[in-house]
Amino acid sequence: MRPRRGPLGRTVGALADSLASAARGRQVQAEPRVVVYDEAGHSRLLTPESPGYERLLESASAILSIVAENRSAARDSASEDA
Repeated sequence: MRPRRGPLGRTVGALADSLASAARGRQVQAEPRVVVYDEAGHSRLLTPESPGYERLLESASAILSIVAENRSAARDSASEDA
């Protein structure tokens, strides 16, 4: 069994999964899904009209960009060491 993540970890994970799925083309012409979790672990799907939807989406996109940059830098560093 996986250890439980905190509310922020679950939110970021859900956003990242949603954006990654959209990038892979699974959600053709659809808005990314934004799912938030409360402290008890109950989920709620935010609609594009929900307060905070755009802000959460922008934050998740920024986080994914940082992760992609770090992975690219790590690959470049590994290839230089070889």
